[in-house]
Amino acid sequence: SGCHSLLHVEGRLMGDPIELAALQGIGWGFDSASGVARVEQPIREAERVVRESEARLAAMKRLPSAQSNRVGGQPGGADPAQLRRAEELVAAAKARHARLLAKKEEPLYPQLSVRPVQRHHFSSALQRMSTVAHVK
Repeated sequence: SGCHSLLHVEGRLMGDPIELAALQGIGWGFDSASGVARVEQPIREAERVVRESEARLAAMKRLPSAQSNRVGGQPGGADPAQLRRAEELVAAAKARHARLLAKKEEPLYPQLSVRPVQRHHFSSALQRMSTVAHVK
């Protein structure tokens, strides 16, 4: 994880596909702002996604509906198609959270992080690359 040359572009992690696959395979994530790779906490992340999707759904239900106001209906609620989509997102988030809880795959070293200090890029003559990294 210390040899990464990854970065976020428009909200997506970009870089060498092998490095991306390796990080995902070992359950790590990368924060390009701080330059640190660390173990992802999938259960905590899933809980955060559930909270955020439930909050968005609740906010949508509180919005007055432009359509119901136009036809003289009662205000309250968003477009039914948008509400259904928001409810589906909440259900999907809860299902993912439940799957993660069933597996209970917590990382072995949850506080471990790696930050590259100096990168020595790939050398064709030596057929290798190396990185000096701060492991915390």
